[in-house]
This record gives sequence, structure tokens and C-alpha cells, in this order.
Amino acid sequence: MLKDYSEPNLNTVVSLSSPTVFLSYAEIEFLRAEAALRGWDNNGTAAEHYNKAVTASMESTIYFPGDFVISSAQIQQYLAMHPLTGSQDNQMEQIYTQFWLANFMWFDFFEEFATWRRTGYPILHPVNYPGNATGGTIPRRLRYPQSESALNTENYNAAVAEQGPDLMTTRVWWDKK
Repeated sequence: MLKDYSEPNLNTVVSLSSPTVFLSYAEIEFLRAEAALRGWDNNGTAAEHYNKAVTASMESTIYFPGDFVISSAQIQQYLAMHPLTGSQDNQMEQIYTQFWLANFMWFDFFEEFATWRRTGYPILHPVNYPGNATGGTIPRRLRYPQSESALNTENYNAAVAEQGPDLMTTRVWWDKK
């Protein structure tokens, strides 16, 4: 069963008293880190934005139930142990691994999934559990509702002809190869 593999903690990140955030400061800073790394944002270095993002993510634990607080000293120690270094690919992996962790806390799986498909990071390893719909590969997209093929046949067929089969393993056009 799927529940045997991974479930968010009902007492913290998916508690009814947990906040709902659509775009966190940490997410903005991770995106700015990528932009700086690619030369698109000259208002700070990739490392500066990365450090701000990780700090904001760790500081935001105070908003969740359970009184779990990460101290400034712990954050600084973590950043010292995980500096943004290496090639551009190494830095992208670091940025988007931390992005994944930060957005998991906000229970923002859609953004994590879209960003993973766009960047290829973090490196994920598929799990083949009994009854999965993709044969043990990570899904790349959602399928169209059955009503589309029945009620919008012409456009459904055109979309499938353009993008490929209507399967969870078919990549969308912007999905990193």
C-alpha cells in the first residue's frame, strides 16, 4: 500500500492549524538564486539568495504546530556545512534540493513537482509499489479527465497527437529531458 512508503505528519505540516502559503519568501529567494546563477539577476549572488532562502525556510518552522524552532546558530551551522559551491549543475541541484524541502513543509506538491520537471532537481528515485499506475516510473503529468475524450473529442485528439499518448508517463513540452 502507498501508506507504507511515505505520509506527511498529521501533527505538523498537514495539521489543520498549519498555515497555507502560496508563495513563500524562501521560494522567491530560491528562484532568485537560480536567476543569479544563470546571470538573469544582478542584485546579489546566487549564494546570497540561496542563504536567504534556506534561512527563511528554516525560520518558518515556527508557524507549525509542535513548537519546533531552529535557532539562528543551527541555521548558520547548517549553511556553513552546505555552502552553495561547485559547477552550475551542482549549484542548481543544491538550490532545488533545498527548494523541494522548503516547499514540502508548505505542502506545495504541485510547485515541487513542476519545478522538478522543469529543472530535473532534486534527483528522485522511483518507487515501484504494487498497483501503481506508471510501472514504477515517476509520473510526468496528469491524464485528461475521461470527459475530455467523450465531450471534446476533436481537441482531445489534437492534443494527444501533438504531445503524445494520454499517459501519466508522457512528458509535457517544458519537462526537462
